[in-house]
Amino acid sequence: MRAQALSDEIMSKHPELISVTFHGVPPGLEKVYTMFAGSFPERIGNPDDPDDVDIIEKGITIVDPRWHRTKDTVKKFVMMVPLRDAAGENVGGLVLAYKVPSPVARSETEFFAAASALRDELKPRIASHADLFKPAN
Repeated sequence: MRAQALSDEIMSKHPELISVTFHGVPPGLEKVYTMFAGSFPERIGNPDDPDDVDIIEKGITIVDPRWHRTKDTVKKFVMMVPLRDAAGENVGGLVLAYKVPSPVARSETEFFAAASALRDELKPRIASHADLFKPAN
């Protein structure tokens, strides 16, 4: 699938990331939000959390510094951004977990800029929502 190929490419080009996941509604379904591609293959198809749905439905960005979570032993900084196609339309959500400390960012503003730049690099390569679900070339 095209989205999975993009995920694999992102992980190979961005060693500062712990993970990347793509979220949204698969073609032919309505209001069924799932993780449909990413660096955790065992989680593909799992239902999305409410915050994943918010970034997709509302087009908002969530800046989530998870430095002090008691159940999460790996220090990371999570950015949840709306995924956009070449026309600028929201077609899903992109969740990026950065290593902390990170070689690309130190502040919330820098993590926001890094995640936005990565997302925007994908934009011209995504023709539409349906394009994400096509077979990879």
